[in-house]
Amino acid sequence: LLPPPPPPPPPPSEEVAVATPQTESPDSKPDTANKPIDASDLPTAEEIDEYAEYLGMVPGEDGAFLWIAEQALISPCPEGYREMEDHRGKPFYINLETSEVQWDHPYDQDYQHLFLALKHTMATEPPPTRVEVYAMAKYLG
Repeated sequence: LLPPPPPPPPPPSEEVAVATPQTESPDSKPDTANKPIDASDLPTAEEIDEYAEYLGMVPGEDGAFLWIAEQALISPCPEGYREMEDHRGKPFYINLETSEVQWDHPYDQDYQHLFLALKHTMATEPPPTRVEVYAMAKYLG
């Protein structure tokens, strides 16, 4: 077993965080791949909108991309990371290999890049035709 990781650095102008694990042990790996998502696990519209702004979306302008924010909010930690909570319930993440601690979800930058890439693509290329959409849907099953 790994020694307990150090607590994360406190956010600006906040007290020192006290770590409490989200899971039973660092070795336990919940089976999220086949677990159906419970309605209580889904983010609210307000949470999605708030996170969309964090990703760089403009309210009222980037509505077609809100699915990215929703997906980001429900995505589990990548393998090798563990989600913890400070004494206020704010999540932070520990890299189990390096013991580095961070406040941002490990996939945040990936979702930001996905949003920006899709927005750029949609702005510079024409939308797919009905035939192309049908072909994509057929291909994807």
